[in-house]
Amino acid sequence: MIVPAAVSAAPEPTMLQRVLASIGQVESGGRDLGVHPDGASWGRYGVTHAALEELIRVGRWHTPAEQTDLSDPAINETVATEYLLLMYERNGHSWREAVGWYHGAASWAARDAYARKVWQNL
Repeated sequence: MIVPAAVSAAPEPTMLQRVLASIGQVESGGRDLGVHPDGASWGRYGVTHAALEELIRVGRWHTPAEQTDLSDPAINETVATEYLLLMYERNGHSWREAVGWYHGAASWAARDAYARKVWQNL
């Protein structure tokens, strides 16, 4: 369930929903997972503690990280939505750039490769 406030505040709510659904397919095959095999990401959307900490730092998440269960499907989706929107705002209002940065890869090539995977599922 995407948080209605986040979706309605999005510049293109339908595109946000499509991109999130595709991220969910790439990250977990659309399944609600606990911790991923990489040990660094959780749930359907592959949310990381680094993403959560950034949301806390900029005031978009108010529950302390140690009290946030990223494997909870509703929390996972809410954090993923907020983080993707933050990346969208920071990266020229481009969904493709936002997806690359959502992945968090250090190199442009890795961000681009991830964005291509997500775009193939749209």
